[in-house]
Amino acid sequence: MIEFLHKLLFVGTAEMIGALVVLVLIRAKHNLNLGPLRRVNRGSNQFQLLILPALLGLCLTLLLHEASEPVRYLPGLVAAAACLILQPRPGSSALGAAGVRTGWRSSKFEELDGWRLTGDHLRVQIDGHWGAVEVPAVEHESLRAQLEGLCPESESRFRV
Repeated sequence: MIEFLHKLLFVGTAEMIGALVVLVLIRAKHNLNLGPLRRVNRGSNQFQLLILPALLGLCLTLLLHEASEPVRYLPGLVAAAACLILQPRPGSSALGAAGVRTGWRSSKFEELDGWRLTGDHLRVQIDGHWGAVEVPAVEHESLRAQLEGLCPESESRFRV
C-alpha cells in the first residue's frame, strides 16, 4: 500500500510540475502579446490568502517530521504554491503598449475580435469572450487613436 501511495505521490508531483511549466509558457505568451505594461489590475487574492498559508504549514510540518521523507513531498508542494502565485487572479487584467490581457486570455491589439472604450474601461473581445481593462478617460484619446490605427474594423458598434 505504501508503495502505491508513493507512486501516486510521484504522479501528483509530476502533474504539478507540468502545470507549472504550462503556466510559465502561458505567462510568456501574455508578456509577448502585451509588450511594456501601461496598466495592471491584479484582481482578488482571497483564495491565495487562504491556501498559501495552508501549503506553507504543510511544508513546515513535513520538514520537521523526522519519519517522513520531505524530499518526496516538497517539489509538488513548491510547484503547487508557485502555480497559485503565478496564475491570473479573478478579475485581473493588464493593458500593455502592444496588447491587452483579461484573466487567462491575452491578445495583441491588431488581433482583437472586438473592442470599445466606454466609461473608465476598454472592453475587449478575445476568443469570443468579453473582458474589461480599467483605463482612465484621460487616456482614451491616445488609446482610441492606437486601436483605430491597428484594428479599426474590430471596434464594436455599441459606441458611447
